[in-house]
Amino acid sequence: MMRAPGHDNPITVRAITSRADFDQCAPEWDQVVSQTLSAGVHARHAWIKCWLDTIGRDHDIDFRLLSDAEGPLGCAAWIHDSMRMGAVSVPFLGLAGRPMSKRTQVVLARREAEAASVMLEDLRKLRWLWLDPGRLPDEHPLLAAFAETSVVAKAEERSEFRLPLIAATGGWDEYLATRKKSFRKQRKRGHIGSPLTVRTYPEDFNSVDSLLTAIDFVARRSWAFGEQTSVVSVEDEWSFWQSVIRDADARGLLHASCVFDGENPAAFIFGMLDHGVLYALKTAFVASEANLGPGRLAISSFVQSAMAHQAIDMIDLDCVTSRGDYKLSWATEVQTVRSYYAFRQGFCPGLLKTAYRLKKKLVRRSPATPSPLAEAA
Repeated sequence: MMRAPGHDNPITVRAITSRADFDQCAPEWDQVVSQTLSAGVHARHAWIKCWLDTIGRDHDIDFRLLSDAEGPLGCAAWIHDSMRMGAVSVPFLGLAGRPMSKRTQVVLARREAEAASVMLEDLRKLRWLWLDPGRLPDEHPLLAAFAETSVVAKAEERSEFRLPLIAATGGWDEYLATRKKSFRKQRKRGHIGSPLTVRTYPEDFNSVDSLLTAIDFVARRSWAFGEQTSVVSVEDEWSFWQSVIRDADARGLLHASCVFDGENPAAFIFGMLDHGVLYALKTAFVASEANLGPGRLAISSFVQSAMAHQAIDMIDLDCVTSRGDYKLSWATEVQTVRSYYAFRQGFCPGLLKTAYRLKKKLVRRSPATPSPLAEAA
């Protein structure tokens, strides 16, 4: 345990290196997340616990919980990871939750600048050559700390992402009136006059098991399944999503819309509510049904039902990489987040940083691949 010196109310850093310790500090962890507007469901104790029980069961964790005399003020879900470079294994610090989410799990609720510096100084004693802090908004205090600390060099930007958000406080008709005419036409195209019907969760399902069955049916017939990127493509990842869905359902936070063609599921989108924000987590549609527009209908139903829910103020559609992504046409606000590497100060990390900069200059970016979910626009 480390204390920041030179302050009447010092910041204490607690290392959390076991699952038992993480469960013990759950109330304090979630208190920090609840107090931070930029943090959400991906940083919650329940989300990370589902990851630790499935995909992350073999990872060594080195989480951090920061507190002062007034209580907890920061947390970070750091994990030890490594990358093979020839015959050498290079250690670095990443975050829990990957690859299911790359949103940052470094959360600072109070005394942000000081807390970020204290945490980085505490991480100095660990073995790593660079940090991967996840996708950060431009105002995240960790970025300023990177520039000011002697622990790491200035962070290297990797990629830029768009984060489409939909204000859910107005009515559905009011929202549609703000959309372009082409959007309104596209939303109706395909499924008008088709046999498609919509079922929402929890209203139209007997149980969470029936929803999971529908998700499994669609995911195994989607384009993503053939590319090994659907929710069911990897056993541990499907176990993770089932855990997340069951946990959210048990706490009354699960929302979903499923489209059916007769008795067969044709599309789904599910999400989780967290402090007024509905996080859309995954969506897919049966590839053979694309001409009927089940993806458009599922998202339309999801957004419409959210706007009718008094507890939902905002819908978060998750990060997109392409300016032409279908999610952007639904957004009432688009934020920017970026991914970074922060290399440690020193000779060997400096060589890696130089090599990374050269790679960015020399490697030609491959053209963006059109998303098959363009059907859902």
